[in-house]
Amino acid sequence: MVKKKKKKKKNKETLWGIIKILKTDPVWSESDGKKEEITRDSWKTTNPIPEKVKESSHEEVKDLIPSELYDHILKVREMYKHIKKQSKEFSTKKDNENEKEKENEKEKEKEKEKEKEKENEKEKEKEKENEKEKEKRKGKQKEIIMPKNTKLDNFKRIETKISSHINTKNNQAFVQTYCSNCGKNDHNINQCPEPNFFDLLNSYNNAKSTCWNNILQFTNPRKRNHHRKIPQNSHQITNDGITIRKATFL
Repeated sequence: MVKKKKKKKKNKETLWGIIKILKTDPVWSESDGKKEEITRDSWKTTNPIPEKVKESSHEEVKDLIPSELYDHILKVREMYKHIKKQSKEFSTKKDNENEKEKENEKEKEKEKEKEKEKENEKEKEKEKENEKEKEKRKGKQKEIIMPKNTKLDNFKRIETKISSHINTKNNQAFVQTYCSNCGKNDHNINQCPEPNFFDLLNSYNNAKSTCWNNILQFTNPRKRNHHRKIPQNSHQITNDGITIRKATFL
């Protein structure tokens, strides 16, 4: 692993650090009745800074630099301290705000947890109520009544009664057998010796539909020969040799 070199922290309170902060800020100096603009670059070229000055504080090199530049450096130093204080205050405010936000988030999470606990308690109470209702319903008979067929009034109404019981010894629930065809409790509908009501109903409906289909086949030529056009007032000859006039069966 290659070790990274640690960067040396620059001390901004030294003279060289303050001059670096100045950069191109103008400083005016009066010499021989003339005003000259002193910047970092111009002062560096005219008066090169020795290595000792770079590392020393501004108070130690007061005599080495012009008075105007020294006063300006002091002002900049005070401004820098003021800015540093403001930045610290701002950072502390931000930290306090972040802490408050974290505390508010924790309180909100606690409230959500309390609401979830309340909902879970409500669900448990509902489950208990449902279990009590199930216990009450045990042993009672349930009546399932088939709807009356209005089209076929000749057939009697069917009522199926299913009673459910619980075997306390084996703890197993079973349904009592009941035949919906004849109404007896000895056997199921599959074991019934009497003719099945639903089979009779289906056969009756099938016979009725086939009868009507046969009648329409001979009486309605448009249904039998719907794929071809027949001219009006013409006779139609069927396969049986019977002639039927179309106009009479329109």
